[in-house]
Amino acid sequence: MQLALHSQLVKRNGRLSNCLYICTEDVFPSQRLLQLEQSIKHHNPLLTNHRFSDHVFVEHISNKDQLLAALENKVPKLLARGLTNLIIIDSITAVFRGQDEQQTISARSKDISAIGVQLHRLATEYHVAVSVSTRCLIVMADMTGSGESRNLPALGLTWSNLVTTRLKVRRSHQDSIRQLVVAFAPHLHNNYCEYLITEHGVVSPG
Repeated sequence: MQLALHSQLVKRNGRLSNCLYICTEDVFPSQRLLQLEQSIKHHNPLLTNHRFSDHVFVEHISNKDQLLAALENKVPKLLARGLTNLIIIDSITAVFRGQDEQQTISARSKDISAIGVQLHRLATEYHVAVSVSTRCLIVMADMTGSGESRNLPALGLTWSNLVTTRLKVRRSHQDSIRQLVVAFAPHLHNNYCEYLITEHGVVSPG
């Protein structure tokens, strides 16, 4: 949500930008969005009259078919207006969770690939950024005797190969501090930064 708000500060075609927020996990937390909006205005008095929440277009999606249909039909019409610079999907795993028990691995991979390819097409054609969250990882048990387990992408290698930059969130040695880790990026070093989540949003612990 903080990303959705801050992305609006970048002008597009001479105007402040819009953001598309595709919500799959639960009802969109509008009250939290308003809380973060007030925090931004408190620290930036010049933005007092800007109604951030009016520029976050929320779409509720419950399954993979609805998501693909939206990406192929509704989303391009919105992007064609030329004022949107960010698409957020929160989260991609929810549209596959608990719905395709009988689906073959190849069919599932085909659906995942179709969504990923369409997101790449939209990003390229309309020059927008795409941020997709996954709410869980598959934990693979230790098979080497080293005593360590490995985390694998929740949607497997198909989705992993479609992602251009992967960021991982983890807790640090202090429970209140989290770390944002660069797990993979062609233009970034494997590094991390620490942050806190407060009523004002994501802030530096320092």
